[in-house]
Amino acid sequence: MKELLSEISGLVDVVLVEGLRDVESLRRLGYTGEIVTCAATNVNDYDLMTEVSGKYRRVLILTDFDQEGLILNRRFAEMLEHEGVKVEKGLRRMVGRITAALGIYAIESLDNVMDTVDRDV
Repeated sequence: MKELLSEISGLVDVVLVEGLRDVESLRRLGYTGEIVTCAATNVNDYDLMTEVSGKYRRVLILTDFDQEGLILNRRFAEMLEHEGVKVEKGLRRMVGRITAALGIYAIESLDNVMDTVDRDV
């Protein structure tokens, strides 16, 4: 996962996550690229997607892999693609396969699980 996150920073302009705990998790795993949260206060989804599409051309949407996260992913992807932004769906699928194999579905839990895996190796 850490290697994939390292590669992602060179493949996308920004990663879009749900909240601050997701940002903290990605940072603890060593991700150094741009991250935007969709849980910004006083900003609606349309305004956020307009801001993102105005700044970035390639976006990875890393919402959680639960029902709510999948709905957010679909909605944000449609909005961004409508604005001409390349949404990296293949990278999301790769991260999804890894998280499923680890038995986690929340981005904020990645660093805890990876710490456990690293200790066990």
